[in-house]
This record gives sequence, C-alpha cells and structure tokens, in this order.
Amino acid sequence: FHASYGCGNRRFELVSGCTTMEPMRGPGARPQRKRKAVDYAAVNEGVEKVGLASRWIPHLERTKDEFVDGAALGVARLATGSDLNDAWARKTDLRTPAIIASTEGLGMTLPEPHFMVRDVAKVIGEEKPVQVMRSRDQSNLDHWSLGDWSRYYDAPRRQEVLNVISLEFSRTALAGQVVSPEFVRKRDWIDTAWPENLRAQGHWPQVQYYCLMSTAGCYTDFHVDFGGTAVWYHVFRGQKVFYLIKPTPENLKAYEAWICDAKQDSTFFPDTIGGPTECARVEINAGETFFIPSSWLHAVLTPVDSLVFGGNFLPGLATVDLQLAVRDIEKRTHVKKEYTFPLFIPCLFFGLANALTRLKTTAAASQLDALVALCGDDNKKDVDAPPLTAREHRGLAALIEACGAWAGDETACDDRERPFLTLAAEAAGCTSATELVAAAREALAAVPEPKPKFTIKLQRDDGAAPAPPPPKVVFSPAASYGGARPGYVFMTGSKGLGYYLEGTEAPPAPAAPPPPVPEEAPVRYRAGPAWDRMAPAPAPVDEDDAEFELAAAEERKRAAPRPRKAPKKLAAAPKPAPRPSQWAKAPGHTVAKKGTGTAKGRLLAKLGKKRR
Repeated sequence: FHASYGCGNRRFELVSGCTTMEPMRGPGARPQRKRKAVDYAAVNEGVEKVGLASRWIPHLERTKDEFVDGAALGVARLATGSDLNDAWARKTDLRTPAIIASTEGLGMTLPEPHFMVRDVAKVIGEEKPVQVMRSRDQSNLDHWSLGDWSRYYDAPRRQEVLNVISLEFSRTALAGQVVSPEFVRKRDWIDTAWPENLRAQGHWPQVQYYCLMSTAGCYTDFHVDFGGTAVWYHVFRGQKVFYLIKPTPENLKAYEAWICDAKQDSTFFPDTIGGPTECARVEINAGETFFIPSSWLHAVLTPVDSLVFGGNFLPGLATVDLQLAVRDIEKRTHVKKEYTFPLFIPCLFFGLANALTRLKTTAAASQLDALVALCGDDNKKDVDAPPLTAREHRGLAALIEACGAWAGDETACDDRERPFLTLAAEAAGCTSATELVAAAREALAAVPEPKPKFTIKLQRDDGAAPAPPPPKVVFSPAASYGGARPGYVFMTGSKGLGYYLEGTEAPPAPAAPPPPVPEEAPVRYRAGPAWDRMAPAPAPVDEDDAEFELAAAEERKRAAPRPRKAPKKLAAAPKPAPRPSQWAKAPGHTVAKKGTGTAKGRLLAKLGKKRR
C-alpha cells in the first residue's frame, strides 16, 4: 500500500541508469530523458514503479499454467482465524504466507455485508480528495474526490480502467467499522511499542488501514512493501490474484537490478530469476484473508471489481533482518523519503526499547525459576515472557547494530524524527539513544542464542557402553502386499498374513501336488465271441442327452454359414433386327420423294423450291 503522504501531482524520472529522481516542471510536462517517467504513487507499498498492465495482463493469461501452486512455496491454507495463533507464529517465524478461509476466530471487525464503494464515500466524505491511478500506464489522475470515484465505479460503462490503492483511513470515520485481525495487533510494533500518548497527539506511522477499490483489469507489477513491512489483506468483495516470490538474497538482488534497469518496462521480473516456476500464483476470493510476510515480492491482478481492506505492520524481531535489507535497497536506489515507510527509524527504536523490556522480564523470570527451584516452592507466579527464538535472537542482534549506526549518524534522521529516539530511550529507562543501544547489547549478551529444535547433538562417554538398538518388530499384519520391506518377508505364517522378520518364521512348506488320476487301460478287440465277452459293456445311452446332442448338431448346422454359389452366367439376348427405314429402296421398286406424286409437288420440284 502507498500511504497518503504520496507524491500527489508530481512525477519523477529515472536518470543515469538507476533511480535518481528529479521533479518534472509543470503539469503534464514530458520527461527529457530517454527513460519513462516513474510515478511513485502507482507503487503498491512503494519501493519502485510498476509495469504496464496492457503488456503484462495478456502475458499472465498465456502463461497461467506455468506458475507453480502456492503450496510449492510454502503458502499455508488455514480453515479459521483460530489457526493463526502464537504457536503458528513461533513455528513459522512469520515468514510463511497464509490464506485464512474464514474470518471466524480472527478477531477482525468488518462492515455489514451490503457495504459498497458508494458507502465508503458516504462514511469518509464525498469531498475527500483521493488518488486515482490509470491502470493502463500507471499514471495519476488529478482532482478526483471520493464522490467522483463512487460515480465512476457505479457507472454502467467506463471509459478507462482505474484503480485506488492509496486511501489510508485510520483518521476517518471508517476506522470505527474496520479493525485489523487480533493476530496482527498483538505483534505490530505500532500497536505494542509506540507510546499511546504520541498516538493521542496524532504522531504515529499511519499505514495500518487502507481501502483498495479496483475495477476489473487492474494490475500492479512486482514490488516489495515499503520498509519490508508485512501485510494483512482481506478481500471484502471480488477477487485478487497474487504472484508471489520468496525474498531470498538472490531474488532481492535480482529485484534491485531490475528496478535499476532501463528495460524494466519490457522485462517480466520472474524471467530474471528462472521463469514462472520460481513464482507462485495464488487466488484470494471474497471472504478470505491473506497474510503476506515481510519483504515477499508480489504482483497483483484484479479479475473482477473488488473492494479490499488491509494494512501494513512491523511484525517484530523475527523479520527485522528482511526489513533492514529492504531499507538498504531503498537507500541504494535513492528512493525519496516521502515514499518510504513513515517514521521507520523511530519505530524500530521503540521496537528495540520493547525488546529490552522483554529481555529484562525474561531474565527476571529465569532468576525467579532458579529461586523457586532452590526453595522448593511450587506456588510461583507465571511470568508472561516467552523466551526468544533463534530467529528472534539473530534479528535482535541485527537491530542493535542498525540502531547503533543510526544513533551515531546525525544524517540518518531529520529534525522531525530525532526527538522520537530520545523518547524511545526514556521508555526503556535510558537517557539517550546511545545508552539504549548499549543496554540492549549488554542484555542480549546475557541471553545465549537458543538452539533450533530440529538440531540434536548426541554426546556419550567413550567408556560407556552404547545404547542397545531398539527392538525390531517381528510381525506386522497386512491385508495385502504393500511392497518390499528391507529385512521382512510377506507371507502367511503362524500369526496370519503379513510381514515377518527374516529368520523368525519358517516359510510355509510347498503344498504337495495332487495324486495323478489313474488312467483306464486301453481295451483291445479281436474278432471272435470270446474277446467280445471280455470287452466292457458300453454305457447306457441317456435318451435326453441323445436328444440334446441331436438338437445341438442341428442348430450348429443351421447356424453354420452356407457357401455361396457363383451366379450362373445368362446367355446374351439376341440383338433385335434393325427396323427398315421408310425411305429404303425395296428391291425392284423405285421410291419417289415425298411430295412429288402430286401435280403441285412436281411443279415445285421443277421450279427448285422447297416445300414447307
């Protein structure tokens, strides 16, 4: 999401191969460089410019089946919000995306189901200015209000595909109808570490609540959320399609090179890291909530008109290293301060003060446990101070080093941010930011880095006898053959059908073959009554069998195909005698021409005229 402190009506261009920005003079002025103008208001969470929707949407449709499923990158699908809990957070270190199918158990507040875009304008105010982005070329449209946007959104025909992704509403009336999930509020340093008195005065990073209103066909190219923050994302209406890429060091390095490339607009980012097989396609439907971890690279496609509520948050120590990595990318690519996470350094200092308090509480709990064990008192009070995980321990070490560098650098913070560092130190009982860093470093040194649960180191005395191996299962019943098992034989033994350990069960003896059927001795006949008496009498003929055999023979004879006889050749009929012509001359007879037998005919013949 891009916060409300975005670039407004100004546009910027890239020069000298990377992202050095220069304001363009005058409204609608065209860039003087060869590279196209960069509009940071078009960035969804703001590190760099997005690509052209008219180019990449058809490409995404053509290559739809080439992207991997979300499960290939570890995207979790949870049934309810109750599954998104502390145990899941410690198991995944908040580095795994999650799709929650139901809002049940999320502890999230949403408007009524009939809430529409026009209601957004009514609740916030139709006169409120809103930043509208043209999806085709990612440029901004000026002088739009929420009322104008509502009328465009509800129009039966739209001239262009437009998008609103920068409406932050935490200081409007809509904030009373939308509350982020409890899982987010328990971990967000803006909620847990930022002082309440500063929030009451209106001083806090306002990036926690956004309303995104997109029309069908909108597209936001690959980007990272500003400051490497995590995102909660609830699709209230419509559908969103995410294209996710893991934030590995190699992928972040390729991303930094891509945003500095002069051919960025014509280069599909997944092609720079191995193609669509390194990118997951995930659909988020209406009613589902999406948790995007820190620094995950993603692009967003809107297939249908959509209304989304979401926000950015700093999830704690487990992901600090990723946030610092994105911060370094922003520094190296010279991203303007207006387009980065607001009050980023003060927020991390307040997070460090919160971590120091947690370390002190953990140390106190350890001392209490030791005292209880010494005194043998079982009635001790529970101390809500979970120990640091291995990832949190490394994240705190990186945070201490970064805060130490910022505390000693006068240019790291401007005059507006510097007082917040002192307030963060005072919140932890220190007098200065430098003292806060020193106290945190000392407290962390007293806490050994925990070992990951999956690494087990076995130690034994050389003189000690090795532990006996676990006994093997002698018999494992099985209803059918399930494949070969090393060291086992599948057979039917004394305990039934199943797998027997080799050598424990004798194989069944092969069944004896059945005795051969004795054949009757052939009877030989000789002429004479004596041999006739020695021959066995023929078996009596059953009349029914005889009739059946006779009927079967007749049926076979009837069903057998009959040989077809060649047709006889017929004698050729004599040709009829030709009919004599009436003009033919009979022998001995002279035939006069027609019409010459009369006087008129003879006259016409003499005159040489034809008779008609």
